[in-house]
Amino acid sequence: MTEPTNSATETATPGTAGSTIHEGGCLCGIVRFTVQGAPVRADWCHCRECQRSSGSAAIPWGAWPVESFRISEGQHHLSCFSSTYRGQRHFCRECGATLHMTDPTDERGTVGVPLTALDDPSVARPTCHSWVSERVPWAQATDDLPAYEKDMPE
Repeated sequence: MTEPTNSATETATPGTAGSTIHEGGCLCGIVRFTVQGAPVRADWCHCRECQRSSGSAAIPWGAWPVESFRISEGQHHLSCFSSTYRGQRHFCRECGATLHMTDPTDERGTVGVPLTALDDPSVARPTCHSWVSERVPWAQATDDLPAYEKDMPE
């Protein structure tokens, strides 16, 4: 007998259709958000801004259409920092956790969410590495995902 599957815990492939709502939040739990469906793309970002904002060598990001993303609790606890002309990082001002990122130049209309900010980070999986030109030398990938010197291609 096979176990019933639960679409909320199955790993989504970026770009696939789906209406499952995934929840996430910050470290202290004050700010909560939801995203609907699968991300349109997902990658490991190795850029210096991600390294500095996270304290890690890379961040696994998923990008969802802006209409699929919603802050469900704690909106007034959010702050925003423009790390570059393209990157507006939104974080909880209580615990400092990065919750999402927007790009005012993004014509696709997406919101980036650290996959690890989701309650179940396994709902999506990065499909490549981006900004490997800024990767720290001691953090080499051990997977066979494609790697891009800068941003992943459209």
